[in-house]
Formats: sequence, C-alpha cells, structure tokens
Amino acid sequence: MGYDILQRNTTNPLRFLMVLAADHVTGAVGLVPVVTIAKASGGFAPPSGAVTEVGNGWYQVAPNPTDADTLGVLLLHATGAGADPVDDPFAVVTPTTAVTTLVPGSGLGNDTFRGVVGVVRLHVPAAPVFLIRHWINTAWKGLSRQRPWAFLRGQSALTITAARSVSVTVTNDSLFVTSAALFLTTDVGRQLRIGTIPTYTLVSRVDASLVQLDQPYGGTTGAATAQIFDGYALVPTDFGSFDLIADPYNQRRLAFWITTDQLNILDPTRQASDSGPRLLATASPSSVSATLGRLRYEYWPRPTAARSYPYSYFKQASDLAEGQRFAGVLADGGDILRIGALAQAAKWPGTAERPNPYFSLTLAAQLDAEFALGVQRLSLRDDDQQGQDLSRVHWERWPLADLAYNDQALRATDATLADLY
Repeated sequence: MGYDILQRNTTNPLRFLMVLAADHVTGAVGLVPVVTIAKASGGFAPPSGAVTEVGNGWYQVAPNPTDADTLGVLLLHATGAGADPVDDPFAVVTPTTAVTTLVPGSGLGNDTFRGVVGVVRLHVPAAPVFLIRHWINTAWKGLSRQRPWAFLRGQSALTITAARSVSVTVTNDSLFVTSAALFLTTDVGRQLRIGTIPTYTLVSRVDASLVQLDQPYGGTTGAATAQIFDGYALVPTDFGSFDLIADPYNQRRLAFWITTDQLNILDPTRQASDSGPRLLATASPSSVSATLGRLRYEYWPRPTAARSYPYSYFKQASDLAEGQRFAGVLADGGDILRIGALAQAAKWPGTAERPNPYFSLTLAAQLDAEFALGVQRLSLRDDDQQGQDLSRVHWERWPLADLAYNDQALRATDATLADLY
C-alpha cells in the first residue's frame, strides 16, 4: 500500500509488508529483503536509504532525499526468501499536493479533492492512492454529466479578425501558396478562399511568402486574389456545450444549434458574406497542429469585419487538480464524491496477495443508490442557487430565414423559399 511522500523527503520511510508464500497472510519476519526502487520514468536500482525490519512482517527503507528527488510515481519492489514479492507504488509530491492526514475537527475531508482522497483512504487502506484518485475522478465526471451544473459554467468571447485580400500564386494539386511577403504569423489557423468553394485552412507559415494548406489546391494554376478570413470559431479545451452567444451588434443571440447538413441546404457553396455572422454551425475538428482535434464551429455568413461575441458555456469536467477546492453546491456537498468513490471501492476485490476487506457487492449497490439520490438532491440545490429552464427548446424547428435577420445574406444563397420558411 503506497502513500504520498514529500519530494527530497528526510522524515517518512517507505514501509512495506511482506507475507509468507505458504499462506499469503502471515507476516514474514527475520528476512533480509532485496529492495529496488524505480523513480518516475526510470529503471529499478537499489535505494540509497537503508532497509531495516520494523516487526510483524513490516520492513522499511529509511528516508533519503536522493530516493525521493523526482516528482511522480516511485515504485518499490521487494523480495525475500519464503515470502511473496512486494510491489508498492508511492507518490513523490510537493508540499502543496500532499494528501493531508485528517485530524478530527480540522475541517478537512469533503471540501477539497485532497481531503476526499484522505477520507476514502481511511475506509479502504488496501487501495493505492492512485486508484483512490481514479475512483474520485470517475465519480466527479459521472456527476458532471447529470445536468448543466452552475459551477461548471464558464465565459469567454469569440474574436473575429477582419478579412483581407491578398495577391497569391497557386498551383493545382499543391499544398503550398506563395505571395510577395504578404502572409502574417497570425494567418495560421485562418481560412483562405479563392472565388468560391472549397475553403482552405492555413495550417502552417513557412515564411512571409509561403504558407501550407490543409488540402491540395484544386483550382487552376496561376496568379489569383485570395481572401483570408476567420471561417471557424475555436472553442476552449474544456468546452462542453454553448449556453448563450450574444450578438451585441444586432441585440440578439447567435444561433449555435444548426448542423452542417442544415447549412448546406441554406448555402451549399457558402456564397453569403456579411460584416458579422448570424449563426454558428457544427464543423469538423481543427487540422492545425497547435490546436489539432479541437472542436470548431463554422461562422455563417462568412464574416468580413472585426467582431467580438461574448458567450457563456458549460464546461466538460476534467480530472480534479491536487488541492482543488470544490465550488457551488459541492463546496459543502463534496461528500457525494466520497460516496461515489466508495461505491467503486466496494466493487474492487483487491489482489491475490492483498485482498480488499471493503469489497462487498451488496454494499456497492447500496452506495450506488445513495450516490444517485445524492446527485438528485444536489441538482435541486443547484436549481435553487441558479435556476435553469429544464425544458428543451426545439431550435431545429426555427426557420432558417428568421436566423438571418433580413434578406441581405439570404439573397446570396442557393436556398429556395421552401428551404427558408
């Protein structure tokens, strides 16, 4: 059973239990264990700290700053005559990320990730701390998917840079476009268009005269006038879903519930352009190396002027950070994560050498039910703190014409009246 030790530790030994191979239970005493340790990303080697017997089958490696000089996982492997081999993972941490020992009345336990780890360890001492962290994060992510929680709401802005025209030279079936030193470093990630579709993305800039496209150029070789513009909105890495995109220029909200298929009905060749977009449609992920795979939305109509659109969104839960303090209803309701983690702990039988005494599928079922009920109660409290309309608005039934505000953009499209109303 590993635990946290401070980097360059000089006070806490690495303790491990050795049991007889005959019954896998009785402590093996009087051994001279052969111990090796492996630091994060390193190989196994003898420790600098001396190995001594504590008693009743327990042994320890004396604290030594050299053994604990590398942050991350510290693996301990020990063997002894007539005993089962031991493999224990420890965690070398900084003082700010160490799991604090819980003291009654200290207030630690349910309002921080570190505290919940400590509480779960008291219930399941057989589990390594890495597995406990995984259980808590699994409960956290399961809870986050239950509803759009107020504590997962974030804010940002979609910033559009003005489009510009550039004289270029293009070659059919080539990935590269040249100019008279007109390309900017900020052009990477933007879109390039010559005439009509397709729209290309500038994935890299070799220098001011040469850029690379995301796909070979399909037009005619020769000189041309290209438009460089922001055709897509790139959302944050923690993005889950939009809540609102405000349009301060028209005092409306921008639509974001439009699919690519619907936009293809409205404007399949993307002829429409305007100073700013009226809606965002789902698009393929980013193909630029710095943002590869990030979620994008397509602006429509194609924006030509510099614009900024504030928006709110719901975050996708990521792994909890060491020392992270819970917010919103979890500030005093973090016990729900303890319950969710213990439900998983009760399903873990342990290992053949070290069974888990907490293992009980009956207890796991009870804790699963308690977790589900606790999530429902937190959901009601979340509504009390920041009420939300739980009914679904069928945005897809809105006619496309209404989203365009006027006929300026619509007149440039290939859609028929039946498509728009």
